[in-house]
Amino acid sequence: MAGAEKLKLFSNYENTGNARIKTDEIEISGGADFAEHIDVISNHTEEIQAGYLVSIDQNSSGKLTISEHPYDNKLAGIISGANGIRPGMLMGQTGGVADGDYLVALSGRVYVFKDNLK
Repeated sequence: MAGAEKLKLFSNYENTGNARIKTDEIEISGGADFAEHIDVISNHTEEIQAGYLVSIDQNSSGKLTISEHPYDNKLAGIISGANGIRPGMLMGQTGGVADGDYLVALSGRVYVFKDNLK
């Protein structure tokens, strides 16, 4: 339809106090994965590194832990940023149970550091 708006910004969407953007397509050229801020508990003596596989921590709600096993059925994602590949899109809810200091890639192109698996 000629003249139709292709980008809409709602600063108070349906009077919820939340902002919303509507458009047909988004192209992101600054990164390659979709990541979320999540708290990761280290079960290693060394520092958590980009590229580590992370799994759901059954003992801590909303938190992840470094995966140590091949074919881990609790795998949740990969610590983003390895080999200089940054996230293209970030998600998170500040102050939520899963809010944390690490960017965990949930999909997209990510390098994996495989040497932490046993």
